[in-house]
Formats: sequence, C-alpha cells, structure tokens
Amino acid sequence: MEKEILKILSIKNPFILFSKDIYIIKKEFKNLAMKWHPDHNKNKKSNEVFSHIKELYEDAVFILEKKNIVNEMITVFIEKENKINHKIRYKRSYKFEMGDIYVGNTVIVYVFDKEYKDFFKNSIKIISSKFSYSSDRMRNEISRYLPEIIKYFQTEDNKYVIIIKKTKDFFLLRDVLSYYENSMDPKHVGWIISSLLNLCCYLNYIKMSNVGISLDTCFISLKYHSVLLAGGWWFSTGFGEKLKGISSKSYDYLPSKNKINNIADNKIDIEIVKMIGRELLGDIRGNKLEKLNGLEEFKRWLLIPSSKDPVKEYDIWYNNILTKTFGIHKFIKIDVGENDIYQNKRNK
Repeated sequence: MEKEILKILSIKNPFILFSKDIYIIKKEFKNLAMKWHPDHNKNKKSNEVFSHIKELYEDAVFILEKKNIVNEMITVFIEKENKINHKIRYKRSYKFEMGDIYVGNTVIVYVFDKEYKDFFKNSIKIISSKFSYSSDRMRNEISRYLPEIIKYFQTEDNKYVIIIKKTKDFFLLRDVLSYYENSMDPKHVGWIISSLLNLCCYLNYIKMSNVGISLDTCFISLKYHSVLLAGGWWFSTGFGEKLKGISSKSYDYLPSKNKINNIADNKIDIEIVKMIGRELLGDIRGNKLEKLNGLEEFKRWLLIPSSKDPVKEYDIWYNNILTKTFGIHKFIKIDVGENDIYQNKRNK
C-alpha cells in the first residue's frame, strides 16, 4: 500500500488518475473516496491521499467543464419551393471545389453553388438509387460506409443543398489530420486505408468510381475505427464512362491512362486512397516517407502503381503489407473526442 500511496501523491496531471469523461469521473471519484476517505481507511496517510485525490478530481472537473463549451454556430437555408427554413447547427465550415461544407454533430451539409447543379443532381441520383447489395449481410457490412440523405433542396438564392446524416463520433478527416498536426500515427493510417480499400471493393462490385475520395469527403470514427464516405458522389461515374470531373489535387495523382482517355475504371479510387495514405502520413508526394523507420513495405506499397483489381489489392494490402508491418490486427483505443478535435488542442 505504501507504493500506491506514493504513486498517488506524486500525480500532478488529474487525467493520469481520472478519465476524460465528465460523467465517468464522478463514479471514479466515488470509488476512490470509498477506498481512501479516512472514515474507511485507517492508514495514517489516508487523509493526505484523499485530500490529493479530491484536489485532482476538482481540477479534472474544472478542465472538462471548460472544455465542454465548444462553440457551435448556426446558419439558415430557405427552401425556394415552400419557403421552409432549415436551421443548421455546425462546428466547422470549409470551402470545397463546388461550394461549402458545414459539419455538425449529427449532420453534414454540402452546399453547391448554382453553376454546379448537375453535380448536385448526380450526387442525389447515385446516393438514392445506385447502391445495391447481393445480400442482407453485405448491406449491413457496407451501408455504414455510405451516406444517408436526410433532405435535399434548392435555396432561395439558387444554391443546392444536401443534408446527410451522421453520428456524433464521426469527424471530418481534414479535422482529424489537423488535430494530429498534419501527420498521423502509421497504425491509425493503416486501419483508415483498410476501410477505404474495403469500400473500393464495393465500388468495384457496383462498377463505379467515386473519384472524389478526399479529406473533405471522408469522415472517420476514432471510437469505432470506421469510415463514412459522405461526399465525392458528385463526381461518381460508371466504369467505361467518361469522367464527370475530378478535383485538381486528385488529378495530379491520376493514372496516366485515365488522364489520356478520361474514362472511369476501378483503378482510380485505389490510387486516390494511396494518395490519402501518404497525405495522412504528412507527405502527399511521398518524397520524404523514407524518414519513417521500419515501414519499408508500407512505404513501398503507397508509392507503387496499384493493381486494377480492388479485391486483389485489398488482399495484398491486408496479408502482405498491413499484417507484416504491424502484426496481428489489434483494436487500438484512441482517447480523442469532440472537444479535442474542435478545439484542436492536443495533449503533448
């Protein structure tokens, strides 16, 4: 017990002893109080230990209550057809190639400028009617990666709005990368790539290229290690058809063949996923990846041309790259939440 007492008394950071959840720490403090309160513990240092635990608890509560005040902004869109007001609460907003993105706790809103009406319509068509499944099992596995539209409409000022459902644990990949100061742990990048390649296999099944996978269209759940491809569907094109468009950044990494023939195929999205993998590691071009020690196969895979078959590419990735680089897959808990992401304050 003496070692435990010394350990507790040496703690300065309250979150070494307590969780970062305002509700959980109340129960943790109650359990510690039952053990160390002088009424329950006759050790001569129990009063000192309890007083220190109480001080740490109060510090933790103060910090969490302060952190829980995350600025939330509001914007309003008025439907042109029926004059209904749609009040959107959001945490962050960004520009994308066709307009604006608003990211809230339970919604993602893409607003298209009027000149991009056809891309807006393509998004609606793809999301509403092009997703198909061979079985209920496939639906249950894949649908969590795909967007669900709550509402879409034209505004009074002739913009076009798509409101997509999301859960609170999903964050825009751009925001997550910003939190990690533009370079993520390779192990985290590994499970993100795995999820995106799994999605590429599904796109191959429905014979379609998304073309728009990016930091502004991907949302990830750090809690459940899951990916939601909410956007990019405005560019989506069936295999063998002429590409409807592509972002300038993704175009730079498009396979030469596709730049020449301008035709969609099952290789485009895989190359974009590799580009995102490099970007998450802090080097989109891959010129400085050699600084990452002990990841030779991983780095090589990110740089070499991909197979045209997404299923084969996923097999290569999972069995020859991911497993050999990081060993048997283990779920890695990531203690990062809403307040961390949106306040962009990382504990060093």
